[in-house]
Amino acid sequence: MKIIDESMLEVLRQNGLKKLLPDVPKISVGMGTCGIGNGAKDVYDALQKMIKTKNASVRLSMTGCLVEYLSPYRQQYLVFHL
Repeated sequence: MKIIDESMLEVLRQNGLKKLLPDVPKISVGMGTCGIGNGAKDVYDALQKMIKTKNASVRLSMTGCLVEYLSPYRQQYLVFHL
């Protein structure tokens, strides 16, 4: 997409901010084979049940492997954002 004016850039910025800072918190559970093997399905089910029971405004999703998020920098990032 070619940005032709300032208003188009502002629309793209707002869309990007919505993805980075959504109105509703998002929890992603790593459901790669390593995650499933370590109990991710049980964690997902428990979170889903709790969200439903509490009628919480939280978006729960499954994602692939989270190995890239387990580096020391990423751990700090995840803890900070939780």
